[in-house]
Amino acid sequence: MTGRDLARIELEDIIRRSPETARQFSMNIDTPLTPDDQNPADIFHPNDVEELLPNLAPAFPEFNAGDLLISIRELDMVAVISPSGDLKWSQRGPWLRQHDPDFEPDGWISVYDNSVFRPNSGIISINPQTRETRNALPNFTGMFKSVFRGKHQLLPNGNRLVVIPEQGQVLEITPAGAIAVEFNNPVPSDLALNDDVANAVWLPTDYFETLPSCAK
Repeated sequence: MTGRDLARIELEDIIRRSPETARQFSMNIDTPLTPDDQNPADIFHPNDVEELLPNLAPAFPEFNAGDLLISIRELDMVAVISPSGDLKWSQRGPWLRQHDPDFEPDGWISVYDNSVFRPNSGIISINPQTRETRNALPNFTGMFKSVFRGKHQLLPNGNRLVVIPEQGQVLEITPAGAIAVEFNNPVPSDLALNDDVANAVWLPTDYFETLPSCAK
């Protein structure tokens, strides 16, 4: 793990592959694009990419191992591209300003729905073949909201880890809708408020060869 780039795919190159591809991004193939610090600023906001790994590829016969799942926040768009940058599949909504789409073992794609203009955020799953959607937390009756950012992770035991940055919380939610674990990041004050939590990741017990330690 050196941090060295092995490949680069330019979003503009993807968009300009064909007129049809450009239209998927609400563009014409010859529409000029401006740098991110000029008007119109940040018209796409790509915020996540995930590779389809070989162990999950059989669940997605329409894709190939090595294909990339990307999130384009400002278009409410989730898409799959080939390693060479060809657009293979895309879907816009029902999520709003989404983050962290994931390939999952059942052949569905799960999406953190920030749901900016609605009361609550959530996790939506979509079948890329049929485009059927469903609530990935169907039995959870609680509410959470994060307008910006957000992560989630399906755990080996079937629970789902949900990071709620603006509430300063991380929840592990069971398929039955119960909260198995709740982490809060309280501000050191008497106001009973949480500070921001950007991310959390579940790791197996044998992940570390040497357990990390903190100075006292």
